[in-house]
Parts: sequence; structure tokens; C-alpha cells
Amino acid sequence: MQSNYRANLLYAAVQALYWICYCPIVGFISSYLLGLGYGSVHVGAVLALANITSLIVQPMLSERSDADPLFSPLHVVTGLVSVIFAGSIVQVILAPRGIVLLALCTLSAACIISSCAFVTSVKFQLADDDAIDFGFCRAIGSLAWALVSVPLGFAIERIGAAAVPVTAAVSAAVLLALLQLCEKLAREEGRGVLARAGSPRGDAEDWGAFARDNRWLMMLLLGTSLVYLHHSLSNNFSILLVENVGGDNSDMGFLIALAAVCELPAMMLFSRISKRFRAQALVAFSLVMFAAKALAIWLASSVGLLMGAFSLQLVSFAVFTPATVAYAQVIVDARDQVKAQTCFTLVTTLAAIFSSLVGGALFQSFGVHTTLMLTVIAAVIGVVISCASMAHIKVRA
Repeated sequence: MQSNYRANLLYAAVQALYWICYCPIVGFISSYLLGLGYGSVHVGAVLALANITSLIVQPMLSERSDADPLFSPLHVVTGLVSVIFAGSIVQVILAPRGIVLLALCTLSAACIISSCAFVTSVKFQLADDDAIDFGFCRAIGSLAWALVSVPLGFAIERIGAAAVPVTAAVSAAVLLALLQLCEKLAREEGRGVLARAGSPRGDAEDWGAFARDNRWLMMLLLGTSLVYLHHSLSNNFSILLVENVGGDNSDMGFLIALAAVCELPAMMLFSRISKRFRAQALVAFSLVMFAAKALAIWLASSVGLLMGAFSLQLVSFAVFTPATVAYAQVIVDARDQVKAQTCFTLVTTLAAIFSSLVGGALFQSFGVHTTLMLTVIAAVIGVVISCASMAHIKVRA
């Protein structure tokens, strides 16, 4: 019990610091670059390149992580966060400009995005499957994001854009210290690497073999990416949605805070919810709610209705995140656990790439209303593909 308490406390702290680190690097990238005189084109390019890099890096690292003890999730996260810390320190001390700054921003964003699946998989190194309450710990991460975003916004107003890399450097340093404590606990518990003894099929597969053996999972990922597209677009271009119904930047700030707060109840109570409903059913339910949220946002005609639509975050994203973690655990062998977790992170990465590269053009060419309608259609198609795929995926006992 004492070990489980320590593992939950440490993992909750890791989730909190991870999302605190994510906030300045990705969440405030536009404020940072625009504040230094760069344009929105530079912001889009940095985010697009970071997500494309992550799309390439994540499968490579997850394959090694499943097969090589030297690339355990803890080691991978430590390495990526170390790069972020170094890049942030360079920005704070040397204040580079031009292509050097853009490259550092891209590198930091790629590293923090690529870390997501491995931060999830750290859970399996600290304790047995059910010993850590992932939903509660992930909710602490959402709460940390909400709490740090407000003072960071004020800091940018008061001291300028330099507040962004300073926050990133400090949070990365604290996260590295926490990861060392996690490493110590994992060694004490004899979990320095992910256990693979339970796998009846030997060593971990490469991505090609994994995809061939899990064809229906690949179809599920395709469907999920179509559903998730609206979520990514609405997050990246939330100001356009707010302005479309007569709101302004202050309304947008409240909207973002509301969405973050709405994530907390379902995530914190997920361990209880998952005892009553199967992970497969919860994933399907969350995808349907994503589509319902897309429809509600499309139909919203006022700021109040838009906020009501965004409150569906409670039953969409807040359920989807811990449900996919639980679902991935029961549909693949233990040897491929990191790849399975990475699969669902890749879905969000693909959606982010599309929204960064194409989203702005869609809004500009077709307008907000038509673009949202297209994403609603995509979400409905995605739900059908996803549910049909899950019906063919075997769940381990």
C-alpha cells in the first residue's frame, strides 16, 4: 500500500509537471513568437514541423522502448526533457533570433509532443496495471495546465515573451528531478524496465509486424483521427469560433478554462467508472460524444451556447484519454505496450498536423460555418469506422 501511495503521488506529480512544461512550449507558442515580432506563418510552421517530427520520432522510440531496456519510458522521457531544458536555457541566456530561435522552438515542441505516450507508459514502470489511478493523475495534469496558464499569461503581459522559455526551463528542471525519483522507485520495485515475461510470443515486434497483426486497430486509429480532427481544429482556432458567435479574446480565455475544468470530474472518477463499464464501451462512448460536441459547436449561435458545447469536454476528451490507455492495455501483448499507447498519441499528432497545415486555409476559403460542418461529417464517418473496427478487436481477459 505504501509503495502504491508513493507511485500514485510521484506519477501525479510527473503528469502535473509534464503539462506545466507543455503549456509554455506549445500552448503559448503563438504568444511567444508573435511577441518577438514573428508572424502567424512562423507559428504554423513551427507547430507543423514539430508534429511531423514527432510523428516520425514516436514510432521509432516506442519500438526501441518495447525491445531495449536502455530505452525504457523513463529513460526516453528523461532524454527528451533534457533536450527541452537545454534548448530553453539557450533561449533564456543567449536570446537567439531568426532561424536559430525557430529551430529551438520546433525542437522543444517536437520533444514535448513526442514525450506524451512515454509519460503515459511511465505508469507501467512504477506499479502494476491497477495500482496507479491514471485518470486521477491525468486530471492533476489538466488542473496544473489550467493553473499555470493564467499566471503565465499575466507574466507575458508584465515582463514580455521571455517568460515563456523561463517557465519551460524551470518546469523541465523540476520534471527531470521527479523522473529521477521515479527511476529510484522503479529500481526498488524491480521495475527498471517494462516487464515482458507475460508475453507468450517472445520479443517485441517491429512496427510493420505490429500493424499486420493488429489491422483492425489500425482501422480504429483511422476512424479516431477523423473524429479527433474537429477537436484539434477547435483548439487551434478557438478564437475564430468565438468571434463567429460575437465573442472576443476574454470570452476565449474563459472558454479554454471551462474546457480544462470540465475534464477534471470524469478523469478523477475514471477508476470507478471503469469498474462498471468496459474500456471498449467507454472509448466508443467518448468518440460519439466527440461527434456530438462537434455538432453542438457547429450549431452554436451565441457565446453561451458555444460554452455549453465546449462543456461536452466532460464526456468526450475527459473520457477518451484514460479510456484509450485502459483499452490499449487489454488489446495487445505486454511486449508491445508502449507501441499500443503510442498509437493513440499518433492519432492526436496526425490531427494536429492537418489542423496546422490545412485548418487555416479551410477557415479562410470556406468560412467557419462550412468548415465546422465538414468536420462534423468527418466525425460521424469516423465514429462508424471506429465502432465497426472495435467490434473485430479481441480483448484479452
